[in-house]
Amino acid sequence: MPTNPQLLTLATVVLAHAASAQRSSDVHGSLRTPAYDTTFITSYYDNFVITALMRTQGNEVELTGRNEKSISYSTNDVVQYGFGLDLRWFTIEAAFSVPYLSTPDATKGITSSNGIGFGLTGRKWWFRNFLSRSEGYHVLEPWAYDSLWQPEMNHPYRRDLEQTTYMASINHGFNGARYSHNAALWQLERQRRSAGSWTAGATLWISEMKADSTLIPFQLQSEFNDTTQFIRMQRFIIGVTGGYTHTFVFLRKAFLNLMLVPGITATQHNYAIPRLGDVSTEWVVGGYAEGRFSMGYNAEQWYVALSGSTYAASSSVGEQVDLGTTFSSVRLATGIRLRKPNIPMLRKVGL
Repeated sequence: MPTNPQLLTLATVVLAHAASAQRSSDVHGSLRTPAYDTTFITSYYDNFVITALMRTQGNEVELTGRNEKSISYSTNDVVQYGFGLDLRWFTIEAAFSVPYLSTPDATKGITSSNGIGFGLTGRKWWFRNFLSRSEGYHVLEPWAYDSLWQPEMNHPYRRDLEQTTYMASINHGFNGARYSHNAALWQLERQRRSAGSWTAGATLWISEMKADSTLIPFQLQSEFNDTTQFIRMQRFIIGVTGGYTHTFVFLRKAFLNLMLVPGITATQHNYAIPRLGDVSTEWVVGGYAEGRFSMGYNAEQWYVALSGSTYAASSSVGEQVDLGTTFSSVRLATGIRLRKPNIPMLRKVGL
């Protein structure tokens, strides 16, 4: 079996997403009044949580031209396996590709990916950011790239296509007293009764995409303008967002969380185009959407949860031509909650 380039990839590190602000929310052994409604939320802030997980994450790029003709590229993602450790303000999570278990689809080429990210999930403020780099994309609709393509054939593959992206989003939840985003995302708390929250926030994207030649196949050239002939593109996005999230509780400890946060963005592009040289565009209005779901069972001493997230941004790259970029992930995790270790060194650093 060929070596998987993602074998030693550190997929994500999440540090301190249980914010120090949550200390006032601690009700385990504390006489302080909690900063939330205890009939809606139970905190496991003082528990030592060990998590086993598996997940996959990917990136898609879509160019849409005249007459709704489009060409889409995607990474060839594998399932990664890992662990997480949580205690009070400290959280770390890592996932890696495993030989024989993390096997890519041989018909879609090989993607080399790496990235790192961290987040902060407080009572009212939720921050997420990551830096991601992927190289090697396959065509999602092969018949659009090659009219002679048949299902038994390999997908057209662009080893030369590479994208590096930094993305950050911040959201403010307006119902921190009754809605727990920590319970929805990480199960470090438990939503005891159904509740939701409106959100308001902002997003920032900085990305670079490059390839040896244009991404537009010959048979679609007439549907796209000169701008899309780029071999390198830099993209800057800044936007404001607002949406809603809700956790439904049933069977006492089972839950389903849904979140949708759309937004309006200002986007600017810089291109390197073989026939035109370097080209910069004016800022244009674009769209953004962040969507999440999670479902599972969150008991007192253990939990299991399936979750997914998507970040998508779209904007015009010329007359009648749009560029869309999507990052998505799916995570399955199960964890156990233990009593806080009685180690003096940990107490000195607030653990």
